Amino acid sequence: MKVKFIPIAFNPYAFSNLPPDVIVNSETIINQISEDTISIDDSDEFTLPKGISTFTDVREQTAVKDIDGNTLFSRITEAHWTDGELYITAPLFYVSEFSSWYTGEYQTLEVSTNTSISKTRKIICAGETSDDIEAARIVTASAELKAKRNALMQPVINRIDRYRNQSALGVTTTDSADTYKALLQALEDYRSMPEQAGFPEVVTWPEIRY
Repeated sequence: MKVKFIPIAFNPYAFSNLPPDVIVNSETIINQISEDTISIDDSDEFTLPKGISTFTDVREQTAVKDIDGNTLFSRITEAHWTDGELYITAPLFYVSEFSSWYTGEYQTLEVSTNTSISKTRKIICAGETSDDIEAARIVTASAELKAKRNALMQPVINRIDRYRNQSALGVTTTDSADTYKALLQALEDYRSMPEQAGFPEVVTWPEIRY
């Protein structure tokens, strides 16, 4: 497990209104319980499951709130799994100074040998799996492609409507019957684009021949 610390000077007045079961130490204590679980200040235990790629709401899920429900800070501000290892960014309160230990880089957190740590909160953080992220990307790409298709399809629809209206009125049509058929085929090709095997990443755009 890798942890990047955000040093914050401890202000006791900021935490004078905490619920009795919430502990915020003047010098933050972070212990690794297992490869996906940490405890903070011997109070909160957070599990960040390995199957999840990105913990999008981790700030809210690890928030420390006062008795009025106001968020004071988040125990974890960012977390993700990369190459089988958990990376966490977390605030670390200090009293005297931080220059001797702060590097600004991820540091390896070793598994704690202290098995007597008692936690008042145990939270399993939720997030997005790689499948969730891929599915969301495909939905976005599909919507963007359909919007482009619809924009190109509208002039074809307009010409089809014009031909039908002129034919119904018995006036000379602007487009020929062959062009009208080609327009109908183009419209059908546009509409069937989402059925292509590679949609929305690999698509074949209709060839308009009229």
